Amino acid sequence: MTAAIIKAVEREQKENSPLNLYSQLTEHQKKVVSLVAKGLTCSIIGERLGKSRRTIERHRGNVLRILRVDTPEELNNILAQISNGS
Repeated sequence: MTAAIIKAVEREQKENSPLNLYSQLTEHQKKVVSLVAKGLTCSIIGERLGKSRRTIERHRGNVLRILRVDTPEELNNILAQISNGS
């Protein structure tokens, strides 16, 4: 019983790892993430990518939900973990 619980916990941790969550993003979402992490506003990101501000806001919201973060600071922490190979 204990081994099954340990395996279940390990599986959940792997599924919720920053790298696994990040891999679920589309290429466009990853591009938006990198620009949000640089501190750009949705309006500026939209101009750079040729999309409306509202579309970028939607992408940003989806990305934050997928990565399970609430703030740009948390997003930067996730990206730092990914770049460090965690």
